[in-house]
Amino acid sequence: TPHDEKALSFTKKMDLPLLKIGSGEVQNNSFIKKIISLNKPTIISTGMYDEDDLNNLIKIIKKQKNKNIAILHCVSSYPTKFEEVNLNVINEYKEKVQGIIGYSDHTEGHEVCILAVAAGAKIIEKHITLDFNIPNAQDWKVSCGPNDFKLFVEKIRNVEKILGLKKKKISKEEKKSLLWARKSLILKNNVSKNNKINYSDLNTKRPGVGISPNKIKEVIGLVACKDLKKETILKWSMLKKK
Repeated sequence: TPHDEKALSFTKKMDLPLLKIGSGEVQNNSFIKKIISLNKPTIISTGMYDEDDLNNLIKIIKKQKNKNIAILHCVSSYPTKFEEVNLNVINEYKEKVQGIIGYSDHTEGHEVCILAVAAGAKIIEKHITLDFNIPNAQDWKVSCGPNDFKLFVEKIRNVEKILGLKKKKISKEEKKSLLWARKSLILKNNVSKNNKINYSDLNTKRPGVGISPNKIKEVIGLVACKDLKKETILKWSMLKKK
């Protein structure tokens, strides 16, 4: 994260694979343009940005050739109070920004980062420290340490698993439940061999090992291949056309 021209020159010599623009560059548009123009993947934090600042940043990005840019929602207070986090703004970022959206965290604990991932953040920035209770310093107050960073990452990965895909499907475990939880067409009455099945003869009950209730129109009008007793779970082998 270069904070001035000298640091930017230094990063050029290092040929870094990725650059970060800190929230403190808000309204420092010429410096932001210089960093983006290097055409390296770039992450931009937006702490202390208001609506106009965000819109101006988006305009700058759109005019640059560099399309590998991620924007992080951020609140620059240490620690950030929960009522100031405003995670719902991630939805606005997703609407306005054609790129990766993330969240740079300054809260205590793990909860907000987990919720940010659930809200759609693809990058999470969390401070890490080896020392706590440092006089005249602030980052340690919002940092993970050696004892909980692994747990923090595991929680994030669990959220990713929980979110899953943007498509409704039956899980492997649900398929097992289909057999007992889904209903089948059953008989409310005794039906003799070669007698027609009427709507009044049918009911639905668990388990789902018989004909699906969705097939009721196909069943009505068929005849019984043999004598069928009340409460029989209907299967296609029991029925035939008249």
